[in-house]
Amino acid sequence: MKSPPVFVVNLAAEPARLARIEANLREVGVSAYHRFEAVSGRALSDKVLRESVDRDYFMNWYGRLPSVGEVGCTLSHLGVYEQLLATEAPFALVLEDDALLGRALAPLMGKPALCHWLASSRPRVLLLSAADRYLQRGGFEINAEHRARRVRNAWLAHGYLVNRAAATMLLDRQRPIRFLVDDWLVLDMVWGLEVYCAQPPCISLHDTAVVSSLDADRQGLRARAQVQSGERRLRRACRRVADALFYKPFFGIGKGG
Repeated sequence: MKSPPVFVVNLAAEPARLARIEANLREVGVSAYHRFEAVSGRALSDKVLRESVDRDYFMNWYGRLPSVGEVGCTLSHLGVYEQLLATEAPFALVLEDDALLGRALAPLMGKPALCHWLASSRPRVLLLSAADRYLQRGGFEINAEHRARRVRNAWLAHGYLVNRAAATMLLDRQRPIRFLVDDWLVLDMVWGLEVYCAQPPCISLHDTAVVSSLDADRQGLRARAQVQSGERRLRRACRRVADALFYKPFFGIGKGG
């Protein structure tokens, strides 16, 4: 099978980050990639920022409005999905420029079981980074060293595979933006995006991730969120009950990498 397109999200003001991940790609055997110029939320006009977000929906769900960095980050990933759909490729590798790639990455992407899974008409994402929580049993074998496991909770979008069905769905439903681009739990719960992770992970975060080029205070923003919607609280409560009564005893729940 032809290698999937590789997209690296990178701000124009961050050439050093691009050079670093370009060298990392060569080191792990990925010879070609497409640079996608990240959207700088700080450079967007107030009008564009307002029109890009379903402010009432977002505020109701998260108890706050998104930062300009979160808007830029989400628009950047949506732009990558557009570029994927402009090709005939069944899926693509999406990387942020603070991703640290392991040598297992390149051979993993060409495995028949994974390619078949991503060729589905169902919207699917495979996180190549560590998930917060995932099912220890079930999933499918990618190769002798890696297994794809269903995610129960995960954040971050610095390295993942996305198929055409997922790109199509997210482009349709995230314009205007309703959810954070890396809120994988919600994208699964609300829209039915099938989110799996590779275990063990083959992508981690480089030291440059300590200071995000898109948003300097993501964790602080989340901590300061106000009252969230009743729907969100109910869905999360139901998911916790399902984890405790069904998934943990029958499938086991792993945490982290």
